[in-house]
Amino acid sequence: MPKIKLCLDIEIGNYNEVAKIYASRHNMPEALVAMMPESTLKEMVDSKIVEKVKLKLGDFVVGEIERELAEQGLKASIKHSYE
Repeated sequence: MPKIKLCLDIEIGNYNEVAKIYASRHNMPEALVAMMPESTLKEMVDSKIVEKVKLKLGDFVVGEIERELAEQGLKASIKHSYE
């Protein structure tokens, strides 16, 4: 069975703006988010980004590959996981 590993390095350049959005979405005062240590803020933002990318990328890639294989007359069942 073929296996493919994909690595993404995502660099975020505007954590402060993202922090404001995070605060508004979680009903937290911006001042409270601003007082968080930068490492905590980055960890929270990064974990959300990783979660979202995994969901979107996995669903998209699997759907596209299954569709293209079906167009070629191939039946494939693709399972995906994350490390």
